[in-house]
Amino acid sequence: MALASLWAVAGSLATRSEDIQSTATPLSLLIMLVLFTGIFLSGTARVVASYVPVLSIVAMPARLAEGTASWWEPLVALTLMATATYGIVVIAEKIYRRSLMQTQGRLTIRQALKVED
Repeated sequence: MALASLWAVAGSLATRSEDIQSTATPLSLLIMLVLFTGIFLSGTARVVASYVPVLSIVAMPARLAEGTASWWEPLVALTLMATATYGIVVIAEKIYRRSLMQTQGRLTIRQALKVED
């Protein structure tokens, strides 16, 4: 849900279909960074990453597959991710609502946050 909200923001920031690539590229790079970071981390770094929202979607399942996570650790990671998802959805809704009907050109996230409702 957190990633879906971010994709909705990326789509709403583009006022023309030609602008979608430029608004979606940073998000694509973020997702690739999360994926590779989650795959290549090991040891203590992987344990820490398994609790960091968004990184935990890769790191915690890897720890579960290895058998290095206790039964309660995925519940903590899921709670942290749910809390972060709520915050992302609230901010994404605000940006989406404010930028959706803008027609004067491509908006940045900062500009969308400054627009009055």
